[in-house]
Formats: sequence, structure tokens, C-alpha cells
Amino acid sequence: MLEVTLEVGLTLKGPILTKSTAAGIHGIDSPVARNSEGKCYLPGTLVKGRLRQAMEEIIAVGGTEFSPHIDDWLGTCSSGDDIRYGTVKPSRGQLHFKDFIDQNEKPSKTLYRIQIDEQRGAVAKGAYQAIEAPYTSGELYHFTGSVHYFAANHQEADDIKRYIEIGLCWITSLGAERTIGFGILTDVAVTETRQALCSVAHSSVAHSTETDPLALEYSLKPLAPFCIARRRVDNNLFESEAEIPGGVLKGCITTSWRTCLGLKSDGEVDVGMDPMRPELCKYFEKMRFTHAFPALTSNAKRPIFAPLSLVKYEREDETTAICDVALCDGPGLLGDKPAAPSFSVDWKSADGVRYDFGWPKLRRELRVRTSIDKQHRRALEEHLFAYEMIDPGDAFWYGRVDLSQISDAQDRIKVEAQLRDILRQGVWGLGKTKCQANVMLYSQGTVQPVCISNPAPRDGLWVVTLQTPALLCDPRLLAETSGRSELSHSYAEGWKQISGNSLQLIRFFARQSLAGGFYLYRRFQYGNVYNPYLLTEPGSVFVLQAETGRSGDAESCIREWLTVGLPLPDWAIERYKRGGQPGDHWENCPYLRSNGYGEIAVNLNVHWDKRPHEGEFHAI
Repeated sequence: MLEVTLEVGLTLKGPILTKSTAAGIHGIDSPVARNSEGKCYLPGTLVKGRLRQAMEEIIAVGGTEFSPHIDDWLGTCSSGDDIRYGTVKPSRGQLHFKDFIDQNEKPSKTLYRIQIDEQRGAVAKGAYQAIEAPYTSGELYHFTGSVHYFAANHQEADDIKRYIEIGLCWITSLGAERTIGFGILTDVAVTETRQALCSVAHSSVAHSTETDPLALEYSLKPLAPFCIARRRVDNNLFESEAEIPGGVLKGCITTSWRTCLGLKSDGEVDVGMDPMRPELCKYFEKMRFTHAFPALTSNAKRPIFAPLSLVKYEREDETTAICDVALCDGPGLLGDKPAAPSFSVDWKSADGVRYDFGWPKLRRELRVRTSIDKQHRRALEEHLFAYEMIDPGDAFWYGRVDLSQISDAQDRIKVEAQLRDILRQGVWGLGKTKCQANVMLYSQGTVQPVCISNPAPRDGLWVVTLQTPALLCDPRLLAETSGRSELSHSYAEGWKQISGNSLQLIRFFARQSLAGGFYLYRRFQYGNVYNPYLLTEPGSVFVLQAETGRSGDAESCIREWLTVGLPLPDWAIERYKRGGQPGDHWENCPYLRSNGYGEIAVNLNVHWDKRPHEGEFHAI
């Protein structure tokens, strides 16, 4: 197997315009797209789309003389019928495009366009456009980017390179306003680097630890802007989460691993898939990757989600105070002049609290894209969509790999060595932009959280704070008219089930959301009755107490959950079962602890340090 990177240089004649979807300077209607460093660029998706169009045009005139594998190399785009009646499994392209950047600084200039009213011979009303134009007409400018792919052998690598060069040379212009002479492509230069990927695992002695690795820490460094889409509020807007789910990383590892073996990237990890890494194949499903949380330096601590039991209230001197009401016996008022506290849902901004718990402010970038009508060469109606991406900048993402579900110590050592070997060349296919990321593994305890958990009971209680979404309460016990008592009963039943009746719920501060829709149904529930997932959100707080005579069992549960996450309740295992597999199988439910869901923090100091002082809390 070969890893090939094509460094591509595109020479364009000015003027050039690739419109930015971010707001430009005042008075500019069409600003130029610039990256986080302020440099002008041509989006990799633009070049990829124009390459597909060029290849299709050459096929139309050249017939069998030109036969690239367009769908395999560039991926397939699903039509409405494909989505509704066909598969929803991803079909990723073999080629990965990075943005094409002009490395030189470009001062801003302005061009103006108008439209003439044919009857009056004057400017049409409102038909005045100010265009940012850092590129002078007639001058040549150079943009450099790259195309990355894996090839089975040198012949395939050569063929892909040749077709890419031919397709790029067919393109006449790039960017906006091409019909009036903008962005004329005058030259294409392609240089190549390729290296052989070793399908045989390196010596485990060189990579394994001296002690039994029950768990590993990892850092993830995306090499380009990425989008891990949260649940959508609209069909054409994809907003990225700040955290990277463990299931996403497992999927990226699977994609990269299978690609290196010369297999289709959209398959699964099966026993026997890689004869040289049999233990990693065998135990891959049992490995738990926690969600990766961001920090701005390579040696920072991993942030945590602030508890939803934190409240704000106004002091007599009109300053704002924050306290934690998780340990309060019931509702009450706060302050010298008693007033109702405000929970996070009512705060204008939670940035300050998030910062206190280690969360950095990440740069976000909005990119709007559209499909093109091939016949008329303009944007298709109702095909506009946008990615709100995260620019990684200097940030690293931290998480944990748990190997404790692998019972044999020697197998754990082999799994660690083989995982290190797979990750040494990074992973591909992260998020919707399919970017590359580097992954580093560290020994257990290297990466510490901002706040330390304590699994021992404190004041006879365990205060559990969710760090990732979890399936806990049964939605069938709830209805549109359900209130506090019904929700409390549903949560109480959920905690009883997963703790083997050793824990009881005292009180909670929680937020819920529904995850469902056509995709999740087709992917994980097809053939069953539609059951959207009722998720309890990160930051939700549950105050638990051991049942009489069950303190030891209760603490054992808490310690296990801290290590491997919360399991699915019995109702979920039964309801989501399908195809002969239980509901907690990865094919039937995405929200499993092996994918990083159900992570908890326990007995954080903030619950005691920030509890209301005597005389500050007034019960009602």
C-alpha cells in the first residue's frame, strides 16, 4: 500500500474572487475568502468540485479513452431517492483535498460593478456591487494546495496522478465571476511524494509499556478545520461541536486502518481483517475511546462540563455570585435580599463559567456551499448548505482509551503495541471535512482533568455529573403532560437498573434532548418501530445515595462507571435490539459507552466549596 501526496500549484490570472461567507469590511458586498491567518485561499472543496466537473466533461467528449473512477476517487453524492430508499452508510472518496492558499499577503482593494437599466441607460436601482479585489487584472498569482490518497500499488498511484493532472488542466477558471474574466487558470504544476505503508506491525517490544496497560491517554491534533456536526436544527446548517466523540475517532481509525490494508474504507473491523494485528481486530469493539475535549496547549489539563447545579444570584452590592445548590435539601431563595437564583439556561453567557472549568474559546469559521447545475453552470435551487467549522489553531483534544474490558493482560499489551503502530501515521476522515489528524498515545495518568473525581462517598452521597450524553430515563414513562414527578420517577428507575438496585436517586438537575430523524432510524433502527433517543445532556447532576446495606455495591458501581462509563439501562437494551443483537450492540445504538458516551465525574469539590453559606440559602 502506498501513501501519496500531490503538491499542486495553480497559477491564476487576476482578477480573482472566491467569496467569503463571513462578513467583510464595511461597504464590501463580496469579500475575498481568507483563512485564520488572513491569507486568501481557494477552498479545497471548490477545486474538488471543479475537478469532478472537468472529468465528466472530458468523458463526454473522449469516451472510453478517458476512464477515471470518479465515484471511487471523489465519493458519491446521494440523491433524494438514494437517501430515502437506498443505504445511508457513508460512501467516502479516496482523494482528500486541502485548501489552496496564496502565501503572500494581499492588501485589500475594491472593484465596482453596476447594471444598466436598458430603458433609461442609467444604473438600475440597487444594482451596485462593491467587490474586494486584492488581485490586479492581468497579473499572475500562485495558489498551493495538496491532494492526498492511498493507492494499492505504483500503477494505481500513477493512474490517479495522471487523471488529476489532466482534469486540472481542463479547468479554464476558478472562483466567482468567471463569466466576466475572473480567475483564469493559466498553469498547473504537480509534484509528488509517495511512501510505502508497512502492513506488518512493528515490533511490539519497541512500542509496548513495561506494565499492564489498563488504559491510555491520547491527544488528537486536527491538521485542518473540521466539523463534527451536532444535532441539526435546520436541514442545511451543520454546526460543529467543540468536543470530538470517541465513536468518531474509532471510525477514523477504522477508515485509515482499512485503507492502509487496501480494503474499502466504509467497512468494519472484523476478526481476521488484519492477520498481522489479530489482537487489535479481536478486541477493537471492546476498546472504549472517550470523547476528546479541547485545550489550547499541548500540556494543558482536560476540561470538564460545568455542573447544571451551578446558579447565579445578585448580591446586595449588585455584584453577581455563583454557588452550587446540588447539596441543598430543596428549593429556596438566595442572597441577603432573598431572590430566586438563575440556572445556566437563563444566563446570557456561560463563557466565564466554562473558562473556569478549562474550556478554551475556539475560533469558528462558516463556509457556505452549494451544488451546481451542470447544464446552466449556476447554483441549483434549494441546494445551499453551510458548515460551521472549528479552526484547530493551537488547540489539542484530549481523551482516554480504556482497555480494561480485555481480560487477558498479555493481550492488552499486544493491543496497545498494535494500536500505536496504526496511529503512528495519523488518521484520516475526521468529521464532514474529512481532514487529517495526528494522534499520540500516553501512559495512564499523563493527562489530568481540570477537576478530580472522588469515587468514595462524601457525606454519604455521590454527586454524579455527566460529561457526555447518556441514555438514562425511559421516554415511554413520559408524555407531553409529564412534569417533575414523572421525570424523577423515570430517572430513579434508570439509576436503579444500571446499579443493580444499589443506588437511589435523591435529587437531580438535568437537561434532556431528543436525537432521531430519518438517518438515525435507517442506520440503527431500520425494521423496528421508530424510537428516538432521549438523551440526558452533559453537565446534568444526579445526587445518589446507597440503598440500605448496599454501600459496598454502590461504591463498586461508581468506581466502574468512572472507568468505563454508564451502561445502557435494561429498557434500552431490550427496546433497541435488532438483527439478533441486543440494544447495546454498536449496530443498534450509537450512544454506547464504548463510543465515549455516559462519561461521568463524581463528587467534584465545587459542590462542597460553592455550596451556599449559612444564612445565604432560604428554603421555601
